[in-house]
Amino acid sequence: MAELLVKAQEPWNNDLPNAPSERSRLGDIIVVRPDSHVWGNEECLPRFIVVKITNMTYDDAKHLEESLMVDDGLDEHGIMKRKMAKVRKWQVPQAYMLDAIHDGNSVVTITLTAQQQAFIQNLIEKTS
Repeated sequence: MAELLVKAQEPWNNDLPNAPSERSRLGDIIVVRPDSHVWGNEECLPRFIVVKITNMTYDDAKHLEESLMVDDGLDEHGIMKRKMAKVRKWQVPQAYMLDAIHDGNSVVTITLTAQQQAFIQNLIEKTS
């Protein structure tokens, strides 16, 4: 099983006019850990939700903690430079997050194969 630590709130300064885009947002997958990881006391609501996905290995889920990188022109040697556009590339759909928050669930386990597949297929790859 893979366990995902997911951001359960927007940054406090999200509405400010020049708020940094690199801050993690509601639904962003922060980190992926293997089954039975011991989470800290702060890794719960109101800041985070742990999503446990059965039948998905840690190795299969590890890529979900990538940053969103974009091309940034060529360097002096003609090699494409990359820069980070957003701290997190993958996020859980907002509707799913809002339901879990409303229900007060700091830990959610997805156990049904069909539910698991729907969850994985609905993960949103962020774009710049």
